[in-house]
Order: sequence, then structure tokens, then C-alpha cells
Amino acid sequence: LMCGPLGCFTVWLRLSYFGDTIGHAALLGVALSLAFGADTTLGIIVSALAVAVLLSALQRARDMGSDTWLGVLAHGALALGLILIALLESPVDVQA
Repeated sequence: LMCGPLGCFTVWLRLSYFGDTIGHAALLGVALSLAFGADTTLGIIVSALAVAVLLSALQRARDMGSDTWLGVLAHGALALGLILIALLESPVDVQA
């Protein structure tokens, strides 16, 4: 009963790409937590919240649509996460 109206609301606000953006931010959080030796769950939560707050601030600028900012943040977070994992001293098996 809740998913239908919530799904319509997210599409209406042009935020249907939000889940994918948070997923890419989670990879960035894993990379940061591995780099700094922190708990991965904490890294994921912090990075997801940071991306959500950044998206909220960018939406207020109104120079681009929400879906555009979601795409920029999703692919930026994915790229940063992959670069950080590649730069770690000890190799990390991402596929495991």
C-alpha cells in the first residue's frame, strides 16, 4: 500500500535515480573505510548521508534538474570509489 504512492512521489519529483545514486555512494563509502581502516558500515552510512545532503544543497541552486544532479553524483561517487580501491596498497578483491 505504501510503495505505490511513494514510487509515484519519487517519479513526480524526478528522483527515481536516487537508489542507484546511494548505491554508488555506498561503494565510495566502502573504499573510504578500507583506506582509513574504519568500519565499512559506518563508511557506507556516512557517504550515503553526505551524498543525500549534497543533493539537497544542489537542488536548491535550480540550475539543473534533480535527475541531472543524481546522474552526476552517482557516476562521480562510483568513479571516486573505484579510483580509491585501485590506489589502496593491498589489493582488494572487489568481486568476492
